[in-house]
Amino acid sequence: MNLLVYFGLKEYLHLPIARQAMVDLAAQSEATFLAEWVGKHRVMENYNSFTGDGCDSGDAVPFYHWGALNALVGLMEMQLV
Repeated sequence: MNLLVYFGLKEYLHLPIARQAMVDLAAQSEATFLAEWVGKHRVMENYNSFTGDGCDSGDAVPFYHWGALNALVGLMEMQLV
């Protein structure tokens, strides 16, 4: 979802509020990804909406490729800066 929202915001780069939302979303996405990757060496599909922790449900898979898109949002933001 973060990647889709980021792509949508790119359509409004002429608006300062949209640009700031992109920066904030990229920072949050990167931090969420890195917390799980650095701390536990895993990429989660879903993250808790309050804590940002992955694997907070019993049926969560500890390595799921969609979660890596959070890192991609951070990398894309670095290209725009």
